[in-house]
Amino acid sequence: MFQLFILLAVLGVTQAIVCTPFLCAGAKFDATQCKGSIIKNGGFCGCTDACAKVEGEDCQASVSMFHGSPPIGKCDDGLKCVAPNGGNPFGRGQCIKDVQNRSVKTTCEQRRRTAMIIMVVYKGQWTPRCDVNGKFTPEQCDNTGSCFCVDVETGKITSNKRIQGQVQC
Repeated sequence: MFQLFILLAVLGVTQAIVCTPFLCAGAKFDATQCKGSIIKNGGFCGCTDACAKVEGEDCQASVSMFHGSPPIGKCDDGLKCVAPNGGNPFGRGQCIKDVQNRSVKTTCEQRRRTAMIIMVVYKGQWTPRCDVNGKFTPEQCDNTGSCFCVDVETGKITSNKRIQGQVQC
């Protein structure tokens, strides 16, 4: 009986965890480490952005039955999170291709696919990041970690200014 009481107390405490402003003070996010697109305010307590999960990575398929367990993350564009047969008590799944995804690719999606297939790598090369609608995300980063702003429709670089790390577009 005592163990049940302790378990219920722990669950109650995890429900009471609140994201306060001081928790966000030291939170940092490095966009250059993302393999896929970036989810704005998708990180811890909404303090930072988060990397979308790519094909084959673990993701959050459903709500965990264990309150207080950290979310695993969302899948990138064109992928869906599928739980294994029988589900998972922690809500864990895996990102797989969404076969019902649209067949016509946007300019960003076409350029991203081409960049990922090309076998030649050079300094300053960048693989476009696309949003859920297939448009370019305003901030793009190259393989040296330099970030810059682009036009969301065309992908053309809007200024000659490149900043090491994140840039505000």
